[in-house]
Amino acid sequence: SLQGLLSLILVFFVGPVPLANLLPIWASVMLSCIGLMWLLNLYNFMDGIDGLAASEAVVVCFAAAGVLVINNAGGSVIFLTIALAGSALGFLVWNWSPAKLFMG
Repeated sequence: SLQGLLSLILVFFVGPVPLANLLPIWASVMLSCIGLMWLLNLYNFMDGIDGLAASEAVVVCFAAAGVLVINNAGGSVIFLTIALAGSALGFLVWNWSPAKLFMG
């Protein structure tokens, strides 16, 4: 499927989830791809519930920005994370109950 191919490409460029060398690299890559596809489908399912996916995007992006600030990450990465949170917050106006627009 296209999701599997895109997950494999992302894992190739970013790397698999580190499992503390407990698994061989092929198993780590396979589990990372399965995890990405699972999260994508879970997020798509949540989009059917008014406001849930957009609200989660706002919370996760602000939390990620906080972690980036604590870890002294680059300013552009923090700015992009906050910009994504702002975009999801703006989208939430249209996705709140009763939803007029859905992400997926």
